[in-house]
Amino acid sequence: MASVINTYARAFADAVLSGHHDSDKTLREAQGVAELVAGSKELSAVWETPSITPEQKRGVLDAIVAQEGISKIVRNFVAVLIDHRRIKFL
Repeated sequence: MASVINTYARAFADAVLSGHHDSDKTLREAQGVAELVAGSKELSAVWETPSITPEQKRGVLDAIVAQEGISKIVRNFVAVLIDHRRIKFL
């Protein structure tokens, strides 16, 4: 499991650095999403339930992104975790 987590973490770091994003801001945003997930059993359930379509899950994500002003890079990273059923690694 650690290797899977490391793979996603490296990919995210590579995307942030290669895109010349503000790494501190991006990290804060990712941590904020992680805190939302950790603090909401309902949100965790939605993003982890296989019977809810990926499109519906990304719709919830997009509503959070719009409300919180989260950057596209963090949105896309979380979407990848959702789509690959890896949101628990956030």
